[in-house]
Amino acid sequence: TSSSAWAILAGAGAVTLLGAADDVWDLDWFTKLVGQVLAAGLIAFGGIQLYAIPFADTLTIGSSYFSLGATVLTVVVAINAVNFVDGLDGLAAGLIAIGGTGFFVYTYLLTTQASSTDYS
Repeated sequence: TSSSAWAILAGAGAVTLLGAADDVWDLDWFTKLVGQVLAAGLIAFGGIQLYAIPFADTLTIGSSYFSLGATVLTVVVAINAVNFVDGLDGLAAGLIAIGGTGFFVYTYLLTTQASSTDYS
């Protein structure tokens, strides 16, 4: 839905503002972590959550609280993984381009297998 897209945009905007604030004021690690958790929380509360983990015939997450926590943890780990490889010019952008393309292909194939009428 459109609210999910706005949630992703709000979370991405919060991470962008956090990065800009870190460039200006050199924030400590705890402040950055709290900002990342809040940004991931915006995404999760906006309706984007992990409901299943595709591991060994798909592990379903039963609790809504665990789903929220798993989503926030996954987003924060992904943010920091990109941050760790951001030492060279273009390295993070290339990594995200490759990862984003792979994610798009994977989700497209899942959508076409689930229902042939859900995509255009």
